[in-house]
Amino acid sequence: MANNNHTLSPTPALNNDLLAGIRQLFKPDEIEVIATALAGSPPTDVMFFGEMFRRRLRASSLLQLMVRRWHLDVGTMVDKLERATPEMLITLGRAVEAWYDICLREGLYPWGRSSKVVLSRVGLHAVTGPAAWGFAVAIHLSMSSEFVLRDSPDAVAFDTMPDVASLAHAVLEQHRDWMTDPDVAYRLVTQLAKLTGHRYFRLDARPGRPTLTAITTSALAHDLADGSLQHLWLQGVNAPQSEA
Repeated sequence: MANNNHTLSPTPALNNDLLAGIRQLFKPDEIEVIATALAGSPPTDVMFFGEMFRRRLRASSLLQLMVRRWHLDVGTMVDKLERATPEMLITLGRAVEAWYDICLREGLYPWGRSSKVVLSRVGLHAVTGPAAWGFAVAIHLSMSSEFVLRDSPDAVAFDTMPDVASLAHAVLEQHRDWMTDPDVAYRLVTQLAKLTGHRYFRLDARPGRPTLTAITTSALAHDLADGSLQHLWLQGVNAPQSEA
């Protein structure tokens, strides 16, 4: 997210038809696990995609947690990798490399949970549906988690409303635990938006006290215009007036 002297990296050009085929073959959660597994060094020979995926899955407790959390079938995912055309696998590998490169250049954590908004920047996920009400990002050390707030928090009822500092600490605690309960994290971020009145903001971990900073619509518009946040449709930024 463009912020002071930090701007999102440009999105690479990849074959849109092949990317569409990949999105049609794999579920979004499957793509997220595969991208995380292949990050850093996808196989150069398309014949070994399935084998490498299995090997890295066995070696990673994080990947195993993601598979359990989303009730994914590893055999089905490997079968899809083996059924994909060589051209699709080459494009998949290049897209994963591009995502990994963006993670490194922007200081994100490449082996952590990559949000689907980030994956959409390289064409591996398409964000669909009506324009979102808001957007937030939580950052701790080299890890980043993004939240697309689909609806206004004014329509959401909360039993209790803690103060900003307590909510911020709770969000960052979820973030440090790789969002093992993303529904809880999303609700906490929604509470922060309601309490602060910010539609677009970033939450940074700081020693002793996290900081919450509003993201300007001009910064968001810049990243949406240059393709850095392609497929993200935000009210008051790049959506038509009828969607605001």
